[in-house]
Amino acid sequence: WSGVEQWPLIKAVSRSATLEHAFAGKETRAWKDDVLQSSKYTASSSPLAGLSMTLFKGISVTSRYSIVSSFDNRFGGINSTRVKTDRTWTLSSNYAHRGGLHIPIFFFRDFDLDNTINFTLTIDFSESITRERNDLQYELSTTDERKSWKISPRISYSFSQRLTGGVWYEYRDSHSKIVGRKVDRDFGFNINLTIQG
Repeated sequence: WSGVEQWPLIKAVSRSATLEHAFAGKETRAWKDDVLQSSKYTASSSPLAGLSMTLFKGISVTSRYSIVSSFDNRFGGINSTRVKTDRTWTLSSNYAHRGGLHIPIFFFRDFDLDNTINFTLTIDFSESITRERNDLQYELSTTDERKSWKISPRISYSFSQRLTGGVWYEYRDSHSKIVGRKVDRDFGFNINLTIQG
């Protein structure tokens, strides 16, 4: 859905904006000797709502919220049901700055250095809940619950066609009903130099 930048609140900050929604469903059944053994249903709204905007000064922002649910039934003997729901939310932003550096050198030709710097920020949040029951007469009970979030700023630069590089940092925090809490921190940088013979 294009033309969202004309909406009152978005119009004040955005030059262009689009809204996105997608849904897919799937059903799978398995028989043995004409007897139903299992059935699985999956409903995916990915994204349930997605918004992409180009702000002023060249800043771009994308946000997506998705829900995926699955229902797994098994028959024969003990009739069991397993329901899993995954929710994810992602926000990413990017800004590119193009500039240059002029270095005067005496008795030689002046040195001009063009560069492009990209700033990227990504934030992710996810939640997964699993509920199960071993017989149709019982209520579903939560057997596993997981939550996690991540933030990752990244800077990449290009001084010329031959010299590029970047630096990034990532912080992840996750919690599971079974494992508990876990925190990860990662940091890195890279420099690429292209040599042509």
